[in-house]
Amino acid sequence: MKMPDDWITTDEAADIVGVTAHQIRHLLRNNVLKGQRFGRSWMVTRRSAEEYAAKERKPGPKPQSD
Repeated sequence: MKMPDDWITTDEAADIVGVTAHQIRHLLRNNVLKGQRFGRSWMVTRRSAEEYAAKERKPGPKPQSD
């Protein structure tokens, strides 16, 4: 079954946004990105990922040094 072009996987969204697939799923659960679960897998709208990637975002916490 072929998915429509406007739905992409969390891995594809992660590549567009520049974060991990885990972070993409977090953003989906918190309604920051638009997407839908199909069974056990999340799918993201390409437009949502591209719009999020274009936004200016605050950097995450700095790694702690030992």
